Amino acid sequence: MRIRIIHRTPRPGEPVDRARVLAQFHYLKGRMHGGVPLEMQGLFPEGAPFAYALHGLASCNLSKRTDEGLRNGLLEEARWCLEQLDSDDVKGRFPVLLPPDHGAFLSGWTAYLHGNMLRALAATERTEEDIARFRSRCDAIARTFINSDQPFIESYNGMAWPADAMVCLAALAQHDALFPPVYTGIIQGWVGDVAGRLDERGMLPHEWDPVRDVSRSAARGSSMALMNVFLPAIDRQLAETQFALFRRHFFTERFGLPAVREHPKGTYGAGDIDSGPLIMGIGPAATIVALGACKMNGDAFHAHEFASVVEAFGFAVGQNERAYLFGALPIADLFIAWCRSMPSAGAAQPFSSPLFLRFHAWSALALLLAFAPWSISAVRKRRKRLRTVQ
Repeated sequence: MRIRIIHRTPRPGEPVDRARVLAQFHYLKGRMHGGVPLEMQGLFPEGAPFAYALHGLASCNLSKRTDEGLRNGLLEEARWCLEQLDSDDVKGRFPVLLPPDHGAFLSGWTAYLHGNMLRALAATERTEEDIARFRSRCDAIARTFINSDQPFIESYNGMAWPADAMVCLAALAQHDALFPPVYTGIIQGWVGDVAGRLDERGMLPHEWDPVRDVSRSAARGSSMALMNVFLPAIDRQLAETQFALFRRHFFTERFGLPAVREHPKGTYGAGDIDSGPLIMGIGPAATIVALGACKMNGDAFHAHEFASVVEAFGFAVGQNERAYLFGALPIADLFIAWCRSMPSAGAAQPFSSPLFLRFHAWSALALLLAFAPWSISAVRKRRKRLRTVQ
């Protein structure tokens, strides 16, 4: 007899998978235009720009997987998100004079979204103005790397996160994939500079001190997941090495369910504004984004595992407009939509679907322990009745 699992999400590219991600988009579109970016800004410093960037990127990804009528609406939504990132309201939250264009975080995500939008458009649909604006963004990023004496450029004055620099590099790589390459030397130089700035396990650090050019924090699950989304487009060899280390030091299980630690195996730490709250050392944000990292690195099996866990324990509600966690935390919806909308580098490779047998074993044990007192009590009562009858 075949053992059936409690839940397994559709494989990437299946009609049901596409329908669910589109339902997320319809839900998020209403929330985004209804003030969600401002709500997210109240939760953490980059809440609004993160919301616009993730929603715009998911819109671009979905536009490649749908019909012409929906495609135009999705691209319009992506352009609206790009316009918001360029607005004074968003830019005013970042250092005005910090290159490139208000620091690495805002500049990187804006340029990366712009590049994704151009890639989603046919060559005949790209305007000269759009192309020139994108090249201007990339040139500003390139100059900042050239003028910096270390690879992790600042997002705020005196503060840098390698993941932010990674998004900037990914935008340059996008340019060179779309147009005649001009940033190859900068990208290769960056990869060489990074080699001497890895942590003790050989991984990219989480936070960097750009003034002293030293690490402030070793690798973390949330940032490793995010960086591994972008690395394959930047440098294949570095991507393979970092993804292998990410899997070795951060992939784990809790009660038979696959998950991603926020801190490497053998170490412990608290959650913070970057990771969100941790559950038994597990980073929900890291686990969600790891789905995208697995997709982009061709690990179809683990991508399906993480997608199934998110789907099963994300408390999704709604059909035509689908929300997770009962719609209580839109930033989670935005990350899920972005990762679920990504193309899978390993989609064409055959793989066995996860069965979660260890989770079922733990569930059976939990049920046994939960019902044991009742069972024992019932047996004792039955024996007592039998004695009374005798």
